[in-house]
Amino acid sequence: MLYAAVLILLATGVLHSYLGEARILGPLFALPPQGVMKSRRVRGILRGAWHITSLAWAGLAIVLVLAAGTAFEPAAVWTTVAIGATTALVCLASWGVTHPGFIAFTICTALLVVQRLA
Repeated sequence: MLYAAVLILLATGVLHSYLGEARILGPLFALPPQGVMKSRRVRGILRGAWHITSLAWAGLAIVLVLAAGTAFEPAAVWTTVAIGATTALVCLASWGVTHPGFIAFTICTALLVVQRLA
């Protein structure tokens, strides 16, 4: 179950970056800039923060793999559960149950909880 969660985290990170560029950031940056979006720095921070989030999920996946079977595994799993559950709730609050992130992080979190409690 741990490795299934790892694959979900990696896939979610890749899809988050790709779909975010295609469906959110690209169209947003194609609009005539208004307000704070006139700042090149703000646009850069927004794009960077978007992709750093994707990298963070990949980082969590790597930590899970490296911690598997060690004394650090419980801490890595419960940290990922906390982050995953929080992410799922944010997705749920902002979009609803159809948000891909809600679905992915709910499944990932459930897999890790079941793996730890089994």
